[in-house]
Amino acid sequence: MENPKIKRSKWALKNILEEHDQFRQYIPETRLFSSHDLAEMLEMYKMVYIKPDNWSWGRGVMRVEKIITKSGKCKFRYQSKKESFTFRSYTELFDAIERSINKKMKKRKNHTYIIQRGIHLLKYNEAIFDFRLMVQLSPKNKYESTGILGRLADPKYIVTNFHSKGTPYPVEFLLKPHMKKKDIKELKKKLYILGEEIALLFNRKAIGLDIGIDENMNIWIIEINLKPDPFVFKEIDDEKMINKIMQYRFYWKNEKKSKKRDK
Repeated sequence: MENPKIKRSKWALKNILEEHDQFRQYIPETRLFSSHDLAEMLEMYKMVYIKPDNWSWGRGVMRVEKIITKSGKCKFRYQSKKESFTFRSYTELFDAIERSINKKMKKRKNHTYIIQRGIHLLKYNEAIFDFRLMVQLSPKNKYESTGILGRLADPKYIVTNFHSKGTPYPVEFLLKPHMKKKDIKELKKKLYILGEEIALLFNRKAIGLDIGIDENMNIWIIEINLKPDPFVFKEIDDEKMINKIMQYRFYWKNEKKSKKRDK
């Protein structure tokens, strides 16, 4: 049975992962949004992402950077969708971000935003990419990684999400310039095992993991999605993959209908 108490918030899901030592190395440092924490994280990492805690599809995400010019001066920049803004002081930056958040959240009950360490993701043709891993409960009640695809960002955007003009590609296609074929195979195997171990924490029929690989080939769990979209995998020319995803999905939907009829 699925656990209804598990919240969909990025903050809550991150906290669940951090309770387990074996997953901490994969989690980018994340804090609740505040002026102090933003300033501190920009000092440490120079680039961070600010995200709404419970929105999906890449909506409301901002990339914020602290830049030291050749002359030694400091400036700040943030980008939302395709728009980019530059500021000469941290105060100007924070005030602008806060106004943007207040405007976006005006009609929302949950005003929580988080700050996440920026990861310098691998690129393909100068555009960043990450991966979406689908993990599902099989008809035998065992978690199984049933699909993985790469998501290539539009060069003008800061997120890879399909709803923000990201383009799905096979993992092998995007990793080919960075890794040998056998290393790609080993990486996929590692991600599959990691996904199946993480799925055990959430007790869902399916979860989606957004996974990034940085320039040093480190693995990062960027987000966990408790209601992953299975249909995006249809964009990849892999009939075996999509058939398994849909087979498992329909199996549990039919099980749910059968239980309702039996009541």
